[in-house]
Amino acid sequence: MKKTILLLFLLNSAFSYAQSRKIVKLTAHKIDVSLSNDKHFYNKIINPKIDTIQIVRILDLENRTVELITNHFDENDNLTKQVTENFDESGKILIRNIYDAGSKSNQYSFFRNDSLLVQFNTFPKSSAGIKYVKGKEFMVERNEFQPYFNHEKLSIAELAKVTMIMPRINPQGESNNKAILAFLIDETGGVEDFKLLNNKGNNFVLKKNALKILQKYDYAFEPAIDLDGKPTKKWLYVTLNQKVISNKDTFYGMN
Repeated sequence: MKKTILLLFLLNSAFSYAQSRKIVKLTAHKIDVSLSNDKHFYNKIINPKIDTIQIVRILDLENRTVELITNHFDENDNLTKQVTENFDESGKILIRNIYDAGSKSNQYSFFRNDSLLVQFNTFPKSSAGIKYVKGKEFMVERNEFQPYFNHEKLSIAELAKVTMIMPRINPQGESNNKAILAFLIDETGGVEDFKLLNNKGNNFVLKKNALKILQKYDYAFEPAIDLDGKPTKKWLYVTLNQKVISNKDTFYGMN
């Protein structure tokens, strides 16, 4: 009888836990499909917080975990640390990023066949950092495993305002919005594709105008490199604050 009661309690607890999870459908760029007209490729499962830890999983359509996010909180429910791990199709870890909220620093670790190859530590409020390869330290100006936009050569905010003809994300709602831009940077540093991710409308005209203009500004972009040191094609994401000032004027600023 006691075993039956215990089993029923465990089943009820598991059911309650599963019911309290939140599932969000995501696009290929891992944003909520309600913000985009792209079809989804991932499910984001947000588990309830247990004590000071919350686990978030991103699953592909074959139910494989491609990203695992572990959030750590203090007693006041403030985020203290976030650990994000990315996995390949076989479940092997590719990248681990540890964000420390106190120092606002990031530690990126890159793996191959579960073995650590490269580690990169960033400095707060700076794109510079230290790269560790086989026990040796190298000072680097940026995280070279991600595409780079040189803000000293060109302002993305000004580019968006003046030449890219950005639509208002929520013209009927609040005057302050966020525009999420995605640039596909090829191996030469050129912009191969462009998307305004949180635009529900037709992106064709926007993309056509943007790509035509962006081809003139390839000098401001630099490609990412892979773990063999070779340039590789990768998406660069930029979030702009978008403030509608009047019917004819919109202000853009970096997030």
